[in-house]
Amino acid sequence: MKPVRIGILALIAFAVLSHGAVEPWARGILEAATGILLLIWAVPFLLSKKECPIVLPPLLFPLVALALLATAQLAFRLTTSPFTTRIELQLMLSMLVLFFLAGQAFRTLADWRSFAWFVIIFAFLVAGLGILQHLTFNGKLYWFRELKYPGIPFGPYANRNHFAGFAELVLPMSLVPLLLGRVRRERLAMVGMLAIIPLSALLLSASRGGIISLAAELAFLALVLILRRTARRHLVAGGVVLLLALLTVSWLGVNQILSRFSSLQTLEVTQGKRASMRHGTWHIFLDHPVLGTGLGTLQQVYPQGPCFLAGWSLGGPVAFELACQLRAAGREVAFLGLIDAGLPEKGRLPGGASVMVPLWWAISYPFVEHIPLNYKTIRMLARWVGILLPESLGDVWRRGLAEGARFAGSLLASGWRSLRVFRANLSGFSSFQPTFFDGEVTLFRTAQGSRLDRGQDYVRASLGRWCAHVDVHEAPGSDMTLMLDPAVSSEFAKCFGATLNLASQAGVNR
Repeated sequence: MKPVRIGILALIAFAVLSHGAVEPWARGILEAATGILLLIWAVPFLLSKKECPIVLPPLLFPLVALALLATAQLAFRLTTSPFTTRIELQLMLSMLVLFFLAGQAFRTLADWRSFAWFVIIFAFLVAGLGILQHLTFNGKLYWFRELKYPGIPFGPYANRNHFAGFAELVLPMSLVPLLLGRVRRERLAMVGMLAIIPLSALLLSASRGGIISLAAELAFLALVLILRRTARRHLVAGGVVLLLALLTVSWLGVNQILSRFSSLQTLEVTQGKRASMRHGTWHIFLDHPVLGTGLGTLQQVYPQGPCFLAGWSLGGPVAFELACQLRAAGREVAFLGLIDAGLPEKGRLPGGASVMVPLWWAISYPFVEHIPLNYKTIRMLARWVGILLPESLGDVWRRGLAEGARFAGSLLASGWRSLRVFRANLSGFSSFQPTFFDGEVTLFRTAQGSRLDRGQDYVRASLGRWCAHVDVHEAPGSDMTLMLDPAVSSEFAKCFGATLNLASQAGVNR
């Protein structure tokens, strides 16, 4: 069983050091390694002539029941996301196998004592790493991994609350023997030090939930000691450890640490958002009280937000209508941008212009902008209507007649598809009736779009009737070059990105 024990301990260390094994590559390694450990245990067990009883830990049965429920959700299509449930069920089955193997590999008191020492020492090392990284933090995990999402990391975890959860799991391994008097006198100082560093790291993480949970744990242990009537001597040991942990935090500079956290409060979830999350979760439970929505599907069924929407040209009314429907469904829309777009009025553009005006702009674009009518311009016009042309017609010619025939067929098919899409857009545009949007609309308007207003600001006035406020930004180029010309698109991306960042920051602050 020794190889299985070593493998289980190695997997525990890997799961923690790989940021909780939440990334696909880490989960894949964890699941594959669990399967290998199962084979390492099963082959000698099946071939052995000695009788070796299988140990079934009592906690295994409720976990198996939960796995059976998830299997039923997947088998009978009771989950809102079969793919997510299948992926999470794979991980759950791997954890069940690992839990089962632990029951077989750790049977004797000596085995569990070695496990406890491993957890205590490993917790000490991880907590030391967390403190060191915390005090020398350069914005990266392990000083070299970029954070994909904003947050306050601690140790190997991208979220300090996750580190606090890890500390809550491992601290009892050292604290409980100390408080119950199960540590030899010659080892008291060593075990105490091994407990002080994880305890200090938990306090330094400044996780409110972690600190509250720690207080609850200590209160429970104190109650146990009082009921055992051995409180005085062992409570002194626990008090000394807690005092030394607090002194360690103070020595490391608690004021500097708390001020650094207070400067990052914009990354925290506001109290209003917490209340909204509780409300949304409770409604999900009421809608699915018995079998749930499926294992791992909370992110799919929870009403997420805020939403950031934008629509270009004829996509503007689509984005506007989507924002109205999201608001009606109770979702937060933090940003709605219309890029050189407006809302139709009785089947016509704002100001009474015909919807055929954009098509005329496309045809006359090379002449108005004094651009040479060459293949590059034709290719850009084709992209605008949804037809992709090769970079050079010579490439098609050199590939032979068969390739030319295939190109001609795909050109006709894409042309016909673009024509159908254009007709559907015109039909939807002519029958579209906007509803009032109780938020701000950001209008990005090109010089070409401004010409449509003929100095009367029809687009802005039209939007103003259907939303709470309109914020106008000037955009470079024309309706076409805004998306198709790389130079113009690059310039517009800076303006659009800055506006979007401001809206995102405002949404976080709310």
